[in-house]
Amino acid sequence: MAATRAVHVLTTIPLTDARGKTDVARELMLWPGARDYYRVGAGHRYLAVRGGVLSTSSPHHFHEWRWVNAALTELVWLARLTGRVLVWPRIFDFQQYHHAADHVDLRSVEDVLGGWRSWRESTFFANPRLDVASDATYASLALRGSRATVTRRNHFDGPPVHARSYVVKKPVDAWAVALADPDLRDASVVTVDVDAAAFPLADCFHMRGASWSCASSVSAGRVPRELALVQAKLNWCRQKLGFDHAKAPNGDAAPVGYQPSKTCAVRLATGLVRKAPIALPVPGRNSVIDS
Repeated sequence: MAATRAVHVLTTIPLTDARGKTDVARELMLWPGARDYYRVGAGHRYLAVRGGVLSTSSPHHFHEWRWVNAALTELVWLARLTGRVLVWPRIFDFQQYHHAADHVDLRSVEDVLGGWRSWRESTFFANPRLDVASDATYASLALRGSRATVTRRNHFDGPPVHARSYVVKKPVDAWAVALADPDLRDASVVTVDVDAAAFPLADCFHMRGASWSCASSVSAGRVPRELALVQAKLNWCRQKLGFDHAKAPNGDAAPVGYQPSKTCAVRLATGLVRKAPIALPVPGRNSVIDS
């Protein structure tokens, strides 16, 4: 691949622009990268899910599409809050692996995070082009009930060392840990373990109704306003249990593997899925999100 000058991505469904082909090539590890795209460390900082997978097999959120959407929203916000590049997890649901692009339009994510280089594909850390600096460090944050546990590695590939634990009573406490803990703050790569995490934002993705709204949850203090505003700024496709993943856009059984024709952007552009109307929880400008 080192001598390859270009990669021409062919799909069964025409993509609207060269950018769509780039996204496919990135996910399939066929894109050569540009300007330290695969650099880890030396100022290049990332946020990822521990193990690289969001799974709905857990009894805490068995086949719960709303939990996945809420987890993705939390990851987008944490990446924005900590100034890190978000590495998308793969999603395991209905005995198949899927992609974040099946759930949410990545262009709307870029509007929140700041451009197409603000995220990396789910195969990023498996790419042979990965360029890890000698001073790269790693730390993880595990959220389990009312406790957040930080683990660090003294070297990027070294053994885990238990660092410290915190009591977290609400989401903003976990955000404070992510910002203030020295190991998390200084690490080149931070992974978040959310398998046992409960996300109150999941209730804002309603099963029925003309629009999704977090107004009551925000007013009651169950959902932070920042998360509700991020949810409202993203364009979502996953709106029903199993439906979008169990079927391909043409109604046939969904094929296994990365399918450009299934992405949320294509579904929204072709009318296969309507954009979910989301009512903002509180009127007015929020400087944290809009600035």
